[in-house]
Amino acid sequence: MSDTKDFRYTVRTKEGKIIAQRIVVFGSEDNPFPEDWIGDSRAQVALHDYKQKLFLDLFDITVEEGGEITKEAKEQLNTEIS
Repeated sequence: MSDTKDFRYTVRTKEGKIIAQRIVVFGSEDNPFPEDWIGDSRAQVALHDYKQKLFLDLFDITVEEGGEITKEAKEQLNTEIS
């Protein structure tokens, strides 16, 4: 029995394109990760919390006044579509 468990987090677009992937190890000798992690509510909270942390690590979302897409965004979006 291992005290740790590896999980792979994958960020994909709705179309299936992989944007990022990270391997995260949960648990330690002092605080082993449960074997039945699917049925363990604390384990599920830890997995979900890291999902939110990953999102915040990868993306910077700003809110700005304005009713048009910026020139920079249009250029980047056009480059990605091509």
